[in-house]
Amino acid sequence: MGDHGFVQVHTSLNLSSLFDEVSSSKVPVRALIGGGSAGLYPADGATPEEVAAYLAKLNKLIARRYLGLLRFMSAEENEEAGGFAGAVAALTVPKPGYMLTSRPGAPFLIKLKGTEGMHGYAPDMPGMETGFIAAGPAFRSGYRMPVMRMLDVAPTIALADGVPLPSAEGVAVPGILSANDNNGGSLVDFLMGAGNRDRRP
Repeated sequence: MGDHGFVQVHTSLNLSSLFDEVSSSKVPVRALIGGGSAGLYPADGATPEEVAAYLAKLNKLIARRYLGLLRFMSAEENEEAGGFAGAVAALTVPKPGYMLTSRPGAPFLIKLKGTEGMHGYAPDMPGMETGFIAAGPAFRSGYRMPVMRMLDVAPTIALADGVPLPSAEGVAVPGILSANDNNGGSLVDFLMGAGNRDRRP
């Protein structure tokens, strides 16, 4: 199972330049950049009022000048999307081709050299899909599942193996499992064979 996909990139969006464009004086937020997205957090010494006023200006600038290149997410939108924990806001790149960076003194748009792909985008970005391959008597032979949430992989494996997993965030997907348990033991014996179960560490 993979953890994320990759998208091709050609240009970086320099958040340092963007922040200076909002205000040439003190910038009351700092960015935690993760490729195609960034969480915004209060800078040391910044008051909640300063942060709120700055974020309002940042949101307006993006809507006026950089719509389609950047998406501003409020703290509530970020939390609902499962984004950056505790962030007061977040920025995401909504379309392939761009990534985020921070280079003081450089322009907002920077041609990339040596970086051909990036991740860290919102889950609905085309190309962020990854792969999941399962083999063995637990799974339907030759079945290709179009889409599966990553959160559902662990509980599905647990169901196949007969192991309770009550703390899982996701849910088991029984439709990809084989209808029969013919090996006399666990449904999941990934390329190990039922006879090898007792030799697992």
